[in-house]
Amino acid sequence: MPSPIRKRLETRLGIVPHLILMATILAAPWWLFGLGRLPGWIAPDSAISTYVHQNLAYRLHSDDFAYIGASRNWERTVDNLFVPHNTHICPSWRLLSYVVVRTAGDLVHLPDLMKQVSYLGIVLVMLGTGHFVAYESKSLALAFAATILVGVTSIQRLSTIWYSAGQTLWAGVFILGALILAQEAMHRRWNWLWPGVFVSCWLAGGFWTIGHAAGPVTAIYVIAASRGSRRLFALIPAAAMISAVAIALSFGGKEIDASTSFHGRSTREAFDPVQGLSHTCHSIIETMVLANLGIDARTTDIQAVTLTLLLFAIWCAWHIGKKKPVTTLEWVGGALCISAYWVEWSFRGYFSWNSLKGVVYWYDSIPQIGWALFVSGWAMAAFMPGAQLADPRSWPNRMKRKQAMALIGFTLTMLVLHQSEVDRQLIESIPPLTAWEVENNSFPIPELRRLRAVYIWDERAKRMTRHIARFQNAESIARKAGWSVADLSATFGRVRIPGIPKAYDGVYLMNLPLTSDRPADASAVRRALGSLLEIEPEARPPWLSTAPDPWPPKGWEDTQ
Repeated sequence: MPSPIRKRLETRLGIVPHLILMATILAAPWWLFGLGRLPGWIAPDSAISTYVHQNLAYRLHSDDFAYIGASRNWERTVDNLFVPHNTHICPSWRLLSYVVVRTAGDLVHLPDLMKQVSYLGIVLVMLGTGHFVAYESKSLALAFAATILVGVTSIQRLSTIWYSAGQTLWAGVFILGALILAQEAMHRRWNWLWPGVFVSCWLAGGFWTIGHAAGPVTAIYVIAASRGSRRLFALIPAAAMISAVAIALSFGGKEIDASTSFHGRSTREAFDPVQGLSHTCHSIIETMVLANLGIDARTTDIQAVTLTLLLFAIWCAWHIGKKKPVTTLEWVGGALCISAYWVEWSFRGYFSWNSLKGVVYWYDSIPQIGWALFVSGWAMAAFMPGAQLADPRSWPNRMKRKQAMALIGFTLTMLVLHQSEVDRQLIESIPPLTAWEVENNSFPIPELRRLRAVYIWDERAKRMTRHIARFQNAESIARKAGWSVADLSATFGRVRIPGIPKAYDGVYLMNLPLTSDRPADASAVRRALGSLLEIEPEARPPWLSTAPDPWPPKGWEDTQ
């Protein structure tokens, strides 16, 4: 007879424990990326809680300024709907940005809302991945594991904490949406869902260029999951991708300045499919395999290609040796991961891998979704041989207590494996140690360097908040006076704000008319707004109060 303990472990969980476990998993990236604190009654302030709670406030960064400025009102949003941004024609993203800006109401509340929307992206990706895996494998345990793999990882950090990098996650949401709708249409023969598949593919490409992968990847899923004439439904997502690309290029293609986005090169000069394939091999080995284990490694081109071919050979040999058919999850996941990486890196083929690694972290977000699906499919083939023969309309099996305990252990393991990489990215995002700090060994251990980074991040966020509040006040005064963006530009030239790149002008953050019928009196504009638009010098950290080093270090100024 089984022991009482074993019997309890074999007991299946109810609905409420499933929901609690999922909520815990969805909150794990919030903890890992330091986006908030636990309530004081759970984790009171102490030396330990100060370390584990980064509680990073949101700071406007880089492309945020462009998207906010283009979305402050409906007229600007429509005018910029198909205007390329770094070669990306992203009407879906511009519409979402308009909703976010209008919901915030003013600039002061916008950063907090952008932080929430950014996190919502990773939550929806995790839920979508879990849902798709659950109904393919008929296993909630495997679905929860896929949810953890796709989201509780440092690979998704920048796309989660930076609104503009979250374009990739939102594109991933609608890629998964297209797959889920196609899944339901195929399994339940609900043909009325196919228009939804078409629209979801459209929207995915409108968030980020790689989102157009929704079309071919969903088509591959339909072909792999169906037989006979129903495979013709694959034409629907394929047609959605073709039409979405055609419409985007017809409205905005002529405005793409490839020479700017590709560092002085034309699109033809920048595109290098062979180098893109080499970079894809680097990404699969260094990011999808090793970085998902918390290992930061670099490979040579020969090593990357050889290891990728070896991984492919092992996968093929396993399926042939075990006589296991390739699952739909493997087809879809592999296609999404490889196609996304190959397209991304082919258009950056003029760069060496060493100059790209660790720079464009958001390029990994959509491939990570594909990788989670691929690994789940391989696990499904290995441990659930009857899953593909199950009734496609049946509900996924609830997990057992022992599986829930294993998932909790998996979540904790991912947190431990990825915390050091999250810390490294944070430390590298703020000014490095000055010569004085190095000479005096001020921060000798990683924990102290992390606290230094949290302090500097927080001080810069507070400085930005003060500037945004003054900007909001200036906007109100200018609107009442009937002044336009052109009036402020004529008076002050380019208006700066902390964190803004040289390519952007802070005055466009204001919800004002772009031009006015009668130019404003420059002296009156300067008297009313001059003090509100002045740049507040960045304060020196207290430990550098007597140090001779300039602050911030050259090249790390928070205002350009």
